[in-house]
Amino acid sequence: MLLRWLILHVCVTHAELKLVMRVVADHGRFAHATGDAKKAKLDKRIARNARLAFLVGVLTVHAENPRLVAAAVVAVPTATVLLALRVTGLLR
Repeated sequence: MLLRWLILHVCVTHAELKLVMRVVADHGRFAHATGDAKKAKLDKRIARNARLAFLVGVLTVHAENPRLVAAAVVAVPTATVLLALRVTGLLR
């Protein structure tokens, strides 16, 4: 549900949505065929747009390891709150 919300709010146009889905699908096919996900090339339009690059990264990580994304949903906000408390001096 969180990924669906993220996709719908990050992709502004249908063209962006199609591009992101195509890049993630191509990455999955390339990683499955070669066994090496690190050598997959990123589309130039994705590389130039931080929003879409972030979304492709999250979806790629989710495709490879869903547990990591589920843990990050809990860990990142917790770490942010702890950092804010540490900076304000409430946590030592």
